[in-house]
Amino acid sequence: MLDAGYKLKSQAGSGLAVAVFIGCMAGCLIFGCQALSAQLVTGTITGTVTDQSGAAVPGAELRLTNTATNVVQQATSDGNGSFQFLLLTSGAYALEASRSGFKSFRRDGIAVESARSMAIPVVLAVGQVTETVEVVGGTPLLEPNTSALGSVMDRRKVEELPLNGRNPMALANLIPTVRSIGWFGGQVVSSWRMAAISIGGGMPTTNDFMIDGMANTKLGDAAGPMNFLTQDNTQEFKVETNAMSAEFGRTGGGVMSIVSKEGTNEYHGSLFEFVRNDNLNANEFFANKAGQKKQALAVNQFGGTLGGPLIKDKLFFYSNYERFVERRSNFQIITAPTLRERSGDFSETRNQAAAQIGVYDPYSTRANPATAGAFIRDRFANNVIPVSRLSPFGRSVLEYYPLPNITGQPNTNAQNLYQQSGSPIDKNAFGLRVDYNISGSRRLFVRYSWDDLDWQFPNFFHNEADPEGRLVFVPRYGAVLGYTDALSPTFLLDFKAGLNREFEQYQTPSNGFDITKLSLPAKLGT
Repeated sequence: MLDAGYKLKSQAGSGLAVAVFIGCMAGCLIFGCQALSAQLVTGTITGTVTDQSGAAVPGAELRLTNTATNVVQQATSDGNGSFQFLLLTSGAYALEASRSGFKSFRRDGIAVESARSMAIPVVLAVGQVTETVEVVGGTPLLEPNTSALGSVMDRRKVEELPLNGRNPMALANLIPTVRSIGWFGGQVVSSWRMAAISIGGGMPTTNDFMIDGMANTKLGDAAGPMNFLTQDNTQEFKVETNAMSAEFGRTGGGVMSIVSKEGTNEYHGSLFEFVRNDNLNANEFFANKAGQKKQALAVNQFGGTLGGPLIKDKLFFYSNYERFVERRSNFQIITAPTLRERSGDFSETRNQAAAQIGVYDPYSTRANPATAGAFIRDRFANNVIPVSRLSPFGRSVLEYYPLPNITGQPNTNAQNLYQQSGSPIDKNAFGLRVDYNISGSRRLFVRYSWDDLDWQFPNFFHNEADPEGRLVFVPRYGAVLGYTDALSPTFLLDFKAGLNREFEQYQTPSNGFDITKLSLPAKLGT
């Protein structure tokens, strides 16, 4: 799936907006000095420079510094004292302002989040430029430029909140009006299909998912994302629940937008491993009752990250690898035909009241002379089907059905077969992002993510007849290229192109089975 957007906005903010989705590439051209609302993966800082009396201060020089990468952007307040910084990547920033005749201004710890526009008041006090007024704390910053409702799970929450399975999307369950369905937010191996989410009361199939500003919604038979980022590869994500801007017009539910993690000016790396096994587990009740040993369980999830500068203040990278390995023993208790029943002898086949369950000869079916429209049949003698009447097909099928191995229920002898089978799961995930800050006004990034899932469902029959013992293989990958350029104070270029691919494959135990083994003619298998 290829996706992209092309947006136009006039300098006067007249509202000309065109969305064109094309197959190979897309560009986003934005004209104007008006603040951009609800950018997909970038944030905006706006504000007004005033003196202590509240009068506007035009011509003030402003510097915005990304404290992680040292990338600096500059702006000048206009005649109304207004300023803005657009298309900012997520992270912590410091804002400085200066004007002749006033003390310098500085505010640190400004958190920029995806799809949010923050208004920062800058008040200059009369004095020398060499003096600095530093704002250490202040009132919470407002978002006056958008009416959209949503919540952001920032980097700290993604990294520090406990996540069973290390799937950051589980944190969406903490957001009001968001309700997970099935295994959403669990280990990704169980979420690629059998999970969904309702946002703001909408249908699961009407939500939109995005990674780094590119569409990531699964197409076709399932509701959810196509690709996943690991916990280590997620910078933050935002869930918009209501009153989204026009650029989200293709969704009737909510929007979950994820931003991948980028490198900084410092080298950082990590190694981790999470382990679960059966050493401290108790036996299952029904397995214990059947006299069977404790099920095997071994889960290992391990990996590492590495990121930092390739060229200080210019070129950064971030990479991660993660592997999930699960070896779990599953069991089920079902009913299997006894040796007597396999030979046609149903003399001991009884119901819960211990009454014999009759077996009737279908060839003896005839009209009931006592009741119009009714039919009667004769029971087999002693409730035993003659060997000559046994179906060759049925006898061939029974060869694939295991014999009972535990004592069944009283009278019925039901639940007499205990079956156990392994269900190995192997999953690998890799991510790489490179950011190139060409200058304070030009930025380029590329991200590539890949994962593959190899999941063997339990084959309790240990042969071709098992109805669920399929092998599932799901390779997925996604890539995004983004370029941002402030061509002039009133002309911005934001270009993105992306590709997502998922190829789900599976193989059943009966694949290629020779039906002549069931006494069926070969032509039925063609």
